[in-house]
Amino acid sequence: MSRPQVYMVQNVSYLCDAVWNLWWRTGDKSLLAHSAVVAKSGARMARHYRAGTPSAELASGDAAWYRGKREVAIQHWRASAEAAATRGMLYNQAQALFRLNQTGCMPADQSGPDWQTLLAQLGIKRPQIWSIAAG
Repeated sequence: MSRPQVYMVQNVSYLCDAVWNLWWRTGDKSLLAHSAVVAKSGARMARHYRAGTPSAELASGDAAWYRGKREVAIQHWRASAEAAATRGMLYNQAQALFRLNQTGCMPADQSGPDWQTLLAQLGIKRPQIWSIAAG
């Protein structure tokens, strides 16, 4: 397909979650290659669709985290949350904020709602796929 379809935008964040959970459970270095594919797909989606930016930034943040680049990961996750907020994408905003929270990287100067508040606005519980380990 020369141009990805818009309905595929959310696939990037779902795949991020799958790799995220496998990484936390196994630490398997072969997941780095899968993460790179997801990040590349996310970047491609973001080039075609503005709605793809939050997922692309999430994927880039995850990829940085797996490689031990904490500060780069934080930058990407914050960019994901900000891009989602400007687009009214509460689920994606909450997802990025959850990543920051789960890794202990939530900046002290974080303003705006937290991930729990955003999910409450959506009327949903935290999706288990975000982190199976977090219960």
